Amino acid sequence: MNIERGPAPEERNEEEIREEIIKMSKEQDEKLRQTIEKSFGKETLEVAENTSDGLDTTIKRHLLEKENTREAEKTLEIWRQFNDRIWQRLSAVNLHDPEMVETVLKMVTALVQPEADKKGESDVKAGLKIIERRYGGTLK
Repeated sequence: MNIERGPAPEERNEEEIREEIIKMSKEQDEKLRQTIEKSFGKETLEVAENTSDGLDTTIKRHLLEKENTREAEKTLEIWRQFNDRIWQRLSAVNLHDPEMVETVLKMVTALVQPEADKKGESDVKAGLKIIERRYGGTLK
């Protein structure tokens, strides 16, 4: 029995590996898109994609406001950590807590809105309760 194998890892160059990762990512993204459209409809998928495109643009604009590469790298690292932590909270079994993510996102949204309002105040207070539970005691 002759089993044909692909090239050994050391025989593949970085570009081939990068292309394979991109291909796998696109395939996963397409499966997600199909599942969301089937489960919730095309409009929901479009809103999700427009929102993520908007966030992508926001991050890029935020980078352009920085005066040097070091500041831009720090800003990008903050966004990367934010993204990683949300992904962990929504996917890792021991961290899975979509309600917490929703509450914290509402709090952050309220904090960055131009004008304070009662809804925003309520969202901030709910977020602070999570922070107090997580870090213990009352915030001062």
